[in-house]
Amino acid sequence: MASKTVWGVALLTGVLTVSGTARAVAAECPKPPRHSVSVRVTTAVARTEYRYDLSTSEIGRLARQEEALSHNRGTMLGLTRSGFDLQLSTTHSVVRTGGGACLWIGTIEAKLKIPAMTVYVSSNYKPGSCEHRAILEHENSHVERTTALLRPYARRLDRELNAVVARLNPVVGRDARRAEKEMMEALQARVDEVMAGLERERARVNDQLDTEESYRRTAARCRSW
Repeated sequence: MASKTVWGVALLTGVLTVSGTARAVAAECPKPPRHSVSVRVTTAVARTEYRYDLSTSEIGRLARQEEALSHNRGTMLGLTRSGFDLQLSTTHSVVRTGGGACLWIGTIEAKLKIPAMTVYVSSNYKPGSCEHRAILEHENSHVERTTALLRPYARRLDRELNAVVARLNPVVGRDARRAEKEMMEALQARVDEVMAGLERERARVNDQLDTEESYRRTAARCRSW
């Protein structure tokens, strides 16, 4: 009964440094007409898929393949697999000056989601049996804990992205391409931090369920294990 999250967000990480020359250029950057900034973060959760077609040994192999077991927790009777995904898009305006290019961030759209969630319950136990219900309830607790993390981390992401906009706008570069690259590096560095924190918290809250004491309580509910 372990929870495994596999999230594959490929993000650039970097720290944006602004030289004295760039600061001088930034001071001269004219703001585009009718310029405004909007940061919007949304969340989405896919419908959970339930599978009862894998045996106990097959679930164990699946868990080992994905390294879902951090240590030996005995026989795997159930497994919850989920993944976090983040989509990030931006719009901006570029104003060219004699000293380079000034990029003004316009909108940032971020969507934090769980694109898939699959719960496995061993086919060794028939649906409706005490053992099946006990395993299913345990795995549903993993689903609830993982899903509950999205909203607070979406709020954190919103704060971090707004902080980047407040610090950077406008982004100054030697040319428009360089300014855009620096903008994306700065945004994605913050996103990387938030996603790493989300993964650490996911592991923490789910590990609280996967304890020897929790397994003993589950086992004590039924007789035909």
